[in-house]
Amino acid sequence: MIAPERLWAVVGGVGLLFVAVAGADNVLTWVPPDFGNREWEFGTVTASFNGLLSIALGLAMVQLWLSQTDRAWPLRVLAVVYLLLGASILAAALLYWTNVPIAWAAVPDSPIKTGLMKAIVKTSFQSVAYPLAFFALARTAFVWAGLIAERAKSDRRSEHQVGVIARG
Repeated sequence: MIAPERLWAVVGGVGLLFVAVAGADNVLTWVPPDFGNREWEFGTVTASFNGLLSIALGLAMVQLWLSQTDRAWPLRVLAVVYLLLGASILAAALLYWTNVPIAWAAVPDSPIKTGLMKAIVKTSFQSVAYPLAFFALARTAFVWAGLIAERAKSDRRSEHQVGVIARG
């Protein structure tokens, strides 16, 4: 039988791999930057939101792994990463929404407009759902870190009491 610690390490390792691959793909979507180019801004936000699912899944797997350790600080770091991701998505959504009226007006009534409408609806949903998910995961990571820290503090107290009794 495989020890649970090793299984959680595998889950965390696979999660890190998901984050690395999807994160690199997402970052490369923004390189080279061309802010001010409405088509680039619209397409880049749409493409980067499409890649967030693998990043979110990978980070959640890492969080599960970290929750099985006896250290609180990695969960706190992960919670800050979640908060930064959520805020970045909201900023990208604002950039996206400044381009929607221009993109809508530029496309004549045709099947292309139907595709544009689908992209707008999908990206709009993602721009709400992902920040909510990342903020919820951040809260969970902070709570779990607090529980781990409290457990470690309690264990230290118990060890101290045992030492006092043994000396007494």
